[in-house]
Amino acid sequence: MVHWYTQHPNAPSPPPLDKLSHVSLIGNGNVSLDVARMLLTNVDVLRKYDVPERVLDVLAESTVKHVSIVGRRGPLEAAFTMKELREMINLPDASMVPLAPELLQPSEGVPLTRQQTRVLQLLSKGRGRSTFYRSPAGLMVPSSENTRSQLSLAHTVVDPATQRAVPTGETSTVATDLVVTSLGFHGEPTAPYFDPGLGHLRTLSNRIVTNAGTTLRNVYGSGWASTGAHGVLAATMMNAYDVAETIVNDRMNPVEGTEAVLNPDPSLEELPEEVVHGVRERNIVEYPDWKRIDEEEMRRGQVRARLLLGLSAHKTHFQRFFIGV
Repeated sequence: MVHWYTQHPNAPSPPPLDKLSHVSLIGNGNVSLDVARMLLTNVDVLRKYDVPERVLDVLAESTVKHVSIVGRRGPLEAAFTMKELREMINLPDASMVPLAPELLQPSEGVPLTRQQTRVLQLLSKGRGRSTFYRSPAGLMVPSSENTRSQLSLAHTVVDPATQRAVPTGETSTVATDLVVTSLGFHGEPTAPYFDPGLGHLRTLSNRIVTNAGTTLRNVYGSGWASTGAHGVLAATMMNAYDVAETIVNDRMNPVEGTEAVLNPDPSLEELPEEVVHGVRERNIVEYPDWKRIDEEEMRRGQVRARLLLGLSAHKTHFQRFFIGV
């Protein structure tokens, strides 16, 4: 879904939003809220930004009226951040259906962080149906085009000892037209330093750690591939700065005893072979080429009173309702 509305080169075909009424998002992190906002925000609002026109075309024809965000744990454990939650709740053309009051009451004797307190306060101002403490257990596809899929949800509670969601034995079903999963990022397990338990690379102070527990010189990890799926773009950016600082410090103050796997003294006078090969095969867009693309986007944007188009098409109107977090 995200690849589609950002028009990633590997983007799949657009979802049939003109044939859907109810969408279920599995997972309650920032990506889920982002998907929900895209589905619920008026197209005229989205036109002010660089949303590709072909995406706006599909959203303009959308018949989605309800979006449910399903989380296996409660609001205190939810992965979304305040900024994203506030923007979701304050959408002008969407509303929430009321959360059960007991969901907004923390367990007795459990101290809350400032973030958790603010989340509960913000949720109490909205009106929303509870889809907290639910974990997807199965999906029964419709037998005909006129019926909906049945999403089976296992009811859960949070184990105080492990903070993990455990099933209670109860189940319920939700009739839905589309299920989108947003269950966190797992790095590709192609590197020998990938930790399947963590779901990302093993690092220590931004440096890759081997199976033997030693750090590799000149090999670093950054972003979600290194830290796992948490934080927003700003957090990832700060992590990148931190990694860059580590690289500079290691260059200026080499540490003995680490295992070097790359040439610590590469020639800075020549382009890397990968770049030379990429230019030769025209797999790399050079800066003058990028400028040509940028100029064409600006020209098309000016024609349609927009700054950027993303090289796409156009249309209008969208407004629906949000039914649960």
